[in-house]
Amino acid sequence: MATPVETKRRPKPQSSDVLRNVAAVTRHAATESSYTCDSCGGAFAGRPASAGLYVWTRGDEVRYEEPPLCEACGPKLALGALLSWAADFEE
Repeated sequence: MATPVETKRRPKPQSSDVLRNVAAVTRHAATESSYTCDSCGGAFAGRPASAGLYVWTRGDEVRYEEPPLCEACGPKLALGALLSWAADFEE
């Protein structure tokens, strides 16, 4: 005969615990979501619209950096890169 499975109930969190956790997450998000656009130098909050790409070498080591770009600069740089690539391809 099978033995019954014991279930445990987690204690219900108090509303003050929930509010404390929400406040902690909000403070954490507010401190980490501020960026400076690498192209124009403007500060913005939230996630970057896109990122640039720097690639350089030092000896045998290859380094990559993806600096944040704002909503205005990201599309401009992407379009400029595509137009430059298309011009090189036609030549």
